[in-house]
Amino acid sequence: MMTLRYGSSSYRIGGEDEEGIPSAVVEMATLGQDGSIGAWIPAGTLPSGRSHGAIVAAGNMIYILGGIGPEGVAEEIFYTEIHSDGSLGFGADKHWEKNIRPLPWPIYSATAIFNDGRIILSGGVSTDGNKSQAILHARIYQDGQVGQWYVSPETYPGRSLGLLAALRENRLYLAEPEHEEPGLYSMAVSWKIGGYGYLEDFRIEANLIANFFDPLREPPAPVVMPGSGLVPPKSTLFVAKGPGTMIRYRKDGLEVTAQDPEWVPPTMGYKIVSAEEFEFRAFDSEGRASRQVSVAYMPRTTGFLVWPQCAIPPSDDPSLRTVCVMDGAASWFSFQGERGKAYSLRLYDSASEPQDASHTAKVRVTLFEGDYYSPVIDAQGRPMIDLGGLDTQREFTVGPGKYYLYAVEANGAVDKSFSAAFLKR
Repeated sequence: MMTLRYGSSSYRIGGEDEEGIPSAVVEMATLGQDGSIGAWIPAGTLPSGRSHGAIVAAGNMIYILGGIGPEGVAEEIFYTEIHSDGSLGFGADKHWEKNIRPLPWPIYSATAIFNDGRIILSGGVSTDGNKSQAILHARIYQDGQVGQWYVSPETYPGRSLGLLAALRENRLYLAEPEHEEPGLYSMAVSWKIGGYGYLEDFRIEANLIANFFDPLREPPAPVVMPGSGLVPPKSTLFVAKGPGTMIRYRKDGLEVTAQDPEWVPPTMGYKIVSAEEFEFRAFDSEGRASRQVSVAYMPRTTGFLVWPQCAIPPSDDPSLRTVCVMDGAASWFSFQGERGKAYSLRLYDSASEPQDASHTAKVRVTLFEGDYYSPVIDAQGRPMIDLGGLDTQREFTVGPGKYYLYAVEANGAVDKSFSAAFLKR
């Protein structure tokens, strides 16, 4: 059974019935101020039975990732909305949605955690029974969909079911639970979390306190809907908070304190007019602070219809290039990715010969996911932003779907064209 606490509500989802078949049942209960739990009541059903999935809340959404379904180990992602009263579901029928993009591979007993607009998934067991050391991450779009999954260059040094995970002071901590000794753990490690899910500064943690991974150890962090490039002007920012919790915020990048302005309830909403960055922090009735959450909102005020100038087909031959002619100051070009395929992006002068080296004249491009906002992450964990010259030879792996190359400069002001190739690796 998968369990989750969110504010003053607790959920138990799926699991196995008496015959060992994955269940689709969803139940919820209210938590009292003294920690007591109320009666469990029905709260809808999953699209399909599921057990041993990773569960995480992000913004006002709840996600089930992978797990074991009626037909075996699953790769699907289910998600739905969390309402202000704790109830779940989209629409009048309170249904769950299936994410368009599945996980890179089927997996169960993985661990999910939410940080700064991204879900980080670690550990778990794949279809062949091998325990995974991989750490994956994906951005959540404004509509709640989970975007492209990327495999971090960093890996967990051990192999375990149901890793323990925690976020403290902008670091990701993972550890193996000692199943025979509840509350104890081993192989604790951590990384600093950089931009775009990048992990760095690996450390082995030998002196963590015994209850470090207890999720009830500190008040929950503020839950912020991630920003997206498709947020229209004057959109409302939403922040969910539990009873007795105060949300404070700043916009200057400094640390949020209990003396900073309080965030207004969603019904009153803060209106976004131009690109802004916020820092949020929650404070409980005793003044204890949650971790600080950063979120950037970049509304596109010029409209949402993107008309690509042309499609750039993937190729096995570096001599097969597509000429991209820019129309105006900036232009979009599309690229259709295949699941699990590795590519490298190459840019060339528009008049170059097939044997010529990569583009060395002025060029500046960014490769985006399908929301026109989230940059694709390369194999080294770096965002593919403002690429130019020899920096374009980046390798990356994507899932199925359409991606967009956004060009803002090519060959100065005279020749606004270049050639591009997405080479299969």
